[in-house]
Amino acid sequence: MSLDTMIIILVGYFFVSLSLIYTQTFNQGLSEPSIDLKYLGVVLFLIGISGNFYHHYLLSKLRTKGDKEYKIPKGGLFELVICPHYLF
Repeated sequence: MSLDTMIIILVGYFFVSLSLIYTQTFNQGLSEPSIDLKYLGVVLFLIGISGNFYHHYLLSKLRTKGDKEYKIPKGGLFELVICPHYLF
């Protein structure tokens, strides 16, 4: 990965984290929502982790040891999007 791509991703994560912390300060005085979204959040988190693991597993099986040739990933959501492991 090139340095400029890494810096863009790092800055993106930094600003998302900063905005989440900033919005939490506004939610402190509000009442609790009527629907508990914690379980939905846990389910979505588990789906995301599982999808991320599965697509990284597919990527790890593309090349054998010492193979330098680029290979197009197959299976999973690679047929629909370029980077499904980032999508999850």
